[in-house]
Amino acid sequence: MKFTGAYGECSKSDVSVCSSVITYEDKGNRQSFEVRYPESVQKEIASRFSIPEESIVHILSLACLIKYPEYKHRSKILLSKEEILLVFEDLNINAVQNLYRDIHELGGVEIESTLIYFEE
Repeated sequence: MKFTGAYGECSKSDVSVCSSVITYEDKGNRQSFEVRYPESVQKEIASRFSIPEESIVHILSLACLIKYPEYKHRSKILLSKEEILLVFEDLNINAVQNLYRDIHELGGVEIESTLIYFEE
């Protein structure tokens, strides 16, 4: 699988919802996967996993596909706080953040295995 882009944003409306999107190529098909979640959970997630709060929206969809590769068969998902906590549990957050950085700096990153993104 080749990750080709990752981005996110939080809307500042009556109901603040964040959207994290990853674009990727899999078996020659270009696809995207979007994770939507309530902005109100960002502070707790940042605190629990030592992630800068502003980074969560950019790496969540990437973390989801690493942790749950079966999500690549979906285009969109809505996650609760509890589900987001499970996404980041057991992941090597620094490795995921470095992958996000590489995707942006290199314009895409091909990965053979997701195992290096898990804590040992």
